[in-house]
Amino acid sequence: KALYAPVITKISNFLKLYPEDAPVSDSAALGVLRKIKLTYQKSLESLKATMGEEDYRNLVENIDCLFVYPDAIPDYSRFNPLQTAATQAGDAGAPPLHVTSTNGRTSVQGNSRGYTQLQVFNREGNYRYTMSENNAQELAISPDGSQLAVVRLGGSIAIWDLDSNEAETLLKDTSYTAVYSPDGKFLLTAAHDRTAHLWKPNDEKLVAQFTGHTGTINDARFNPDGRLILTASNDGSIRIWNRESTRLLGVLKSPGGVPVKSVGITADGKRVSMNLTNGNTVLWGMYSCSK
Repeated sequence: KALYAPVITKISNFLKLYPEDAPVSDSAALGVLRKIKLTYQKSLESLKATMGEEDYRNLVENIDCLFVYPDAIPDYSRFNPLQTAATQAGDAGAPPLHVTSTNGRTSVQGNSRGYTQLQVFNREGNYRYTMSENNAQELAISPDGSQLAVVRLGGSIAIWDLDSNEAETLLKDTSYTAVYSPDGKFLLTAAHDRTAHLWKPNDEKLVAQFTGHTGTINDARFNPDGRLILTASNDGSIRIWNRESTRLLGVLKSPGGVPVKSVGITADGKRVSMNLTNGNTVLWGMYSCSK
């Protein structure tokens, strides 16, 4: 407990000092926030050296904290396009429905929404087979390329086994977008009722719901290790959640409350892009003490 108290105090102090609405252009506030973050990171490193790996991991997982701060350095090259729905959907020349697994094993594409023929290709780009969908609106593919989620008109989700070309399950949802977790065990959907839903697609089981947005959720993403969930909404915010506990960890607000169209995250999980409906992008730094 003597070891826990100092780090918990530092977390509490940081959260009190962090001004949620600090303007991105305020370089002074930016500098202060970064100094606090650096001090806290050094404290964690010292604590880790003192406690040992297992005790340290138990501590930071139980604390469940997240730091976010404005980041004014527009380094877009660091954002993984597979983590950004807007980037993937907006590629010039790409068909309306197009996904590729993280490992590059499988890609699926369709030339139209609604009734469409979905063509499946292997890593080398060779055609494998065609599958038919009557009401396809969006696609999501598992990281290993073995499973495809088809979001249908009305929000239900068909789960296809891409090895056998068979529809395995049907999730009864009201979603319009979906994404798999980095380990492929979960499927995250954004529903019309302003909530995000977490599924175990193989079990047809709704695991959790993330509630709090006051506007339509336009995008939902996992961070790279799958511990966090980020939801972007028309209410002008990105909310960051702990996947397992469903606890709300932070709220990023857009300048002037402009609706947020999509959210992107770097491969290292340290920076978040808030992509607004007016075409602007706001960048944020992010540090999770459970990392």
